[in-house]
Amino acid sequence: MYECNICLDPAKNAVVSMCGHLFCWPCLHQWLEIRPTRKSCPVCKAAIDKDKVIPLYGRNSSKQEDPREKLPPRPQGQRSEPENTGFSGFGFGDGGFHMSFGIGAFPFGFFASTFNFGEQRGGINNRQNATQFENEQNLSKFFLYLALLCLVGLFYS
Repeated sequence: MYECNICLDPAKNAVVSMCGHLFCWPCLHQWLEIRPTRKSCPVCKAAIDKDKVIPLYGRNSSKQEDPREKLPPRPQGQRSEPENTGFSGFGFGDGGFHMSFGIGAFPFGFFASTFNFGEQRGGINNRQNATQFENEQNLSKFFLYLALLCLVGLFYS
């Protein structure tokens, strides 16, 4: 018994490519479906297609049907629902409008940090979150004023 060059199990519904490599038809069919634009042999990368493989029939086989005509069933799709954050985001998709800028976008970064654009907050539920939020805001403003002070110092030096 020969092995499939994809799954390495004994080949069932065996087919041979024109380049001489043996595959299970379900394995080769899946390989061809994954790469519809670049159909190549998994072993030697030669051109391969459904019409360029030869089905193998064993001796004393009761079935003489072409395995290429019998396609494996399509797997069922599974989709998990995303978690609800409880914040609608005013129509901006995933719960908020996010924006970030690097060094060199001074006016935009200034306005974004001063007016809190792009900040996603799900809501302040208790005192600890409120205190943490205020601390973050104070620290953010401190660094903003420190940066402005450095820029003014550079300008006047």
